[in-house]
Amino acid sequence: RFADLASIALDNAKLYQALQMELEEKKQVEAALRESEMNYRGIFDSVNDLILVLDAQTGEIVDINQKVMELFGFRCSKEECLSYIADDLKNLAQQSFGGLKKQPYMMEWQPPGKSGSMWLEISTRQAVIGSSARILAVGRDVTDRKNFEEQLEHQAHHDALTGLPNRRMLEKHLDQMID
Repeated sequence: RFADLASIALDNAKLYQALQMELEEKKQVEAALRESEMNYRGIFDSVNDLILVLDAQTGEIVDINQKVMELFGFRCSKEECLSYIADDLKNLAQQSFGGLKKQPYMMEWQPPGKSGSMWLEISTRQAVIGSSARILAVGRDVTDRKNFEEQLEHQAHHDALTGLPNRRMLEKHLDQMID
């Protein structure tokens, strides 16, 4: 009987040791997961572009980065910001990922509460994050570039001193009238 009890105690000790090892491994895996999440969050929020993560089936916004919140001027938690701007962002995001264009495209957008519109260059991609199908919409503010292009267009067709249309503009209008 003593041998049986000793055998049981030995088995219990081995099981206890195995359990301790499993718990230690679990703690290491959880620590690595937390570190990975912190790295992801750090990169995601420090990018200078707008990033929207949408559910591929419903089109609902799942996540936004810090730049989106800065654009709207909110100083709140991500959940609060999403509740304030969800409709406007959802419309913007759904416009941007309609058809999942491979090339970035430009769109003019009027942020709520801001004066003037801005130009966004938006790229969309499908992705799997975790085990869920997602759509990433990445937007870049290209308002300055768009304004510069318009300024160059104006300079190409107008006299620098007087601002009156030049010969190129005349030829362009004549060609259009002849056509």
